[in-house]
Amino acid sequence: MLRTRILVALVFLPVFVWMIYLPNPIPFFILGTLCLVAALIEIGLLIRHRGIRVDWAVSIMAGVAICLIAGWAPLRAEGRALSVFPGIWTVSLAALLLLAWREVLAGHSENNLQNISAGVLPILTIAGIGSFVFLLRRLPQGSDWVFMLFCFNWVYDAAAMFSGRFFGRRKLAPSISPKKTVEGLIGGLIINAGLAALLYFIWVPRQLGFSLPGFISLGILLGLLAQAGDLVESMVKRWSGTKDASGLIPGHGGILDKIDNILFAAPVLYFVAWFLTTP
Repeated sequence: MLRTRILVALVFLPVFVWMIYLPNPIPFFILGTLCLVAALIEIGLLIRHRGIRVDWAVSIMAGVAICLIAGWAPLRAEGRALSVFPGIWTVSLAALLLLAWREVLAGHSENNLQNISAGVLPILTIAGIGSFVFLLRRLPQGSDWVFMLFCFNWVYDAAAMFSGRFFGRRKLAPSISPKKTVEGLIGGLIINAGLAALLYFIWVPRQLGFSLPGFISLGILLGLLAQAGDLVESMVKRWSGTKDASGLIPGHGGILDKIDNILFAAPVLYFVAWFLTTP
C-alpha cells in the first residue's frame, strides 16, 4: 500500500505542478472542477450509506456552477455584473430552495430537515470552500499561491503520517480517527516550519511581503488547518461507516481523501494573499 501510494504521488505531482504554472488557466480549472465534482459524488455516496436521499442533479449542477463563477466571474462587480461571492451565494441559495421545495412536495417526514442539510452542506463545503483554489489562482502570482497551498498541506499530511507511524503514542482524536496521534501532529508542524524556512530562502518571491517569522507561522497555520480538515472528513466517514471516500486513487483513497486538508486552508490562505497583494 505504501509503495503504491509513493508511486502514484511520483507520477501525479509533477503533472499537477506543471498544470498549476501553465500560463493558460483552463487546464487547471478543468482538473479542479472535475476533482470537486468527484468529491461531491463521493460525499454523496457517504451520505447514502446512512439511507439519506441525495439529489445528484442539484448537487452536481450547483457544484459546476460555483466552479464556473469562482473561475471566471468578475472579482468585483461592475454595473449589473454579478461578482464572485454574491454569485456563489446565489447558487447556494438556489440549491437550498430546490432541495427544500423537493421536500415540501414529498410531504411531511421526520427526515425532511436531514435531507435538506445533507444536500446543502456538501455544496457549501466542497464546492463553495473548495472553489477558493480558483480564486487563489486568479490573484497576482496566483500560481505561487496555489503551489504554496498544496505544498504545505500535502507535505504536512505525509510528515504527520510518518511521524505518527514511528513516534506515535498518544491518540489525537480516538473517537474520530484512532490512527492519528499527537506526535504525528507535532511532527507534521515541525516539518512544515522547516519547509517554510527553506522555501523562504530558495523560492518565495520577496514581493509577496512575507518576513521569515511570518512565513514560518503561515506554514504552521496551514498544517493545523490541514489537520482540522482531515479530522472533519474522518468524522464524516466514521458517521457513514466507511474507511475511504472511494478507491479512485490507488493507495490514496478518493478525491475527497486528498482535498480534505485544503478545504479549511484554501479560504484562509486566499484572504492572506488578498491582503498582501491588494493595494
